[in-house]
Parts: sequence; C-alpha cells; structure tokens
Amino acid sequence: ILKLRAQGASTRKIARYLERNAGTISRELARNVSETGSYKPHRAQRYYAKRRQASKPPYRLETDSVLRHYVQSKLKEYGSPEQISGRVRKSGGIHISSLTIYRWIKRDRGRCGSCRPRRSG
Repeated sequence: ILKLRAQGASTRKIARYLERNAGTISRELARNVSETGSYKPHRAQRYYAKRRQASKPPYRLETDSVLRHYVQSKLKEYGSPEQISGRVRKSGGIHISSLTIYRWIKRDRGRCGSCRPRRSG
C-alpha cells in the first residue's frame, strides 16, 4: 500500500493490485493514516495491535481476585487446570473452563510466577 500510494495510485488501483475490495483498502487507510496524511505500515500494525487488545474482554481471573488467588494457590500446590476447573464448579457453582485457566497462565506468566499447569491423569 505504501509503495503504490507513493506512486500516486488510487484506492481502486491498489485494491485491484492486492486483490482486495476497494472498501477494505479505504478502511485501512482511514484507520491508519498519520496526522501528516502518510501511511506507514509499521504504525498501522501498532494501531491494529492496540485496537485488538482493547476489544478483548478481560479474563474472569483478572477481575475476580478471590478466584484468581484460589487458582494461583491450587496451581502452585498440585492442581492441573482441569482439576481446578472441576473443583471450582463443584464448590461454588462458578464455571471457569480449564482452557481459560491455560490461556490466563500463558498470558500472565510474569504475574503468576511459578504457576505451571500439571497434567491430570
């Protein structure tokens, strides 16, 4: 997009060259053009990453401190995410999937410290 714009290509010409819809190119340029009117791919990628992060809801483990501390203690103690998920569901009626716990561990490895999931079975 950057090179074609520098050559003075229209949005439609860029779209044909990239085999994309002209509306897609138009949205890309509208979202990611700097204050000076220039399109920079690295800046566009950074803008995309910020928008993507802001669109995701937080994990339940980030908002519920009691649940987070319980899961952290059980991970450090013995539990696999599958076991923890089952115990939380039995004891409190709260549903948190083992996949959510795995994703939270992967995403927040720094905060969780020594939290390493163990395989059940």
